[in-house]
Amino acid sequence: LCYRDLNNPRGQLNNLETLEQRHLLAVDVTAPLNDVVFTNNAIIEFGLGEHFTETSTTNSNIVEFSTNAPLADNNFFVELYDNTPITVDNFLSYVADGSYDNSIIHRSVSDFVVQGGGFIAPLIPADQPSSDPVSIPTMGTIQNEPGNLNNRGTIAMAKLGGQTDSATSQFFFNISNNSFLDSDNGGYTAFGEVLGSGMTVVDTLASASTYDAATYYS
Repeated sequence: LCYRDLNNPRGQLNNLETLEQRHLLAVDVTAPLNDVVFTNNAIIEFGLGEHFTETSTTNSNIVEFSTNAPLADNNFFVELYDNTPITVDNFLSYVADGSYDNSIIHRSVSDFVVQGGGFIAPLIPADQPSSDPVSIPTMGTIQNEPGNLNNRGTIAMAKLGGQTDSATSQFFFNISNNSFLDSDNGGYTAFGEVLGSGMTVVDTLASASTYDAATYYS
């Protein structure tokens, strides 16, 4: 994005900022904005409420994931679906009470999923007593809400094998189109999707080295 000084129309273009892809909420235009000519040091304010309404917005549940992925921009956003209200309310309750703060990705399967929401990162070095990850206290199981596709970029609830309504706090991101999860075990509830370029972060998390800690944390 750039602009040219109208007082010096032959001067060079001045850069403001690099545009990035963003997910925008839909709005209705009630009164178009008039063209405005900017002059040096001018401050112009707009009351956008007079020009737009949000009546066409269908979903306001967008959550930000903050990670320690080795990227310059290591956060990403997820929009939660409005057709899985039980699952979304459950997920947001864990968000609201801080249960997911400092939690870890504890399972990663190449070209399949990365899974979290189960454990808090240990604060004690691994060679010291009580260094095991701490389980996130759960609030009980919830009803399954299948129907959305488990495509790449969606977030879904993890659950126990052979138990359709067993989801609690754990979730996973689909790294590939995992269509068999749409029907397996009653179907896994996909309740949101990663926005914009956020899968760059998720893919980076998925590419991290993994270790079989089953015996260590037995």
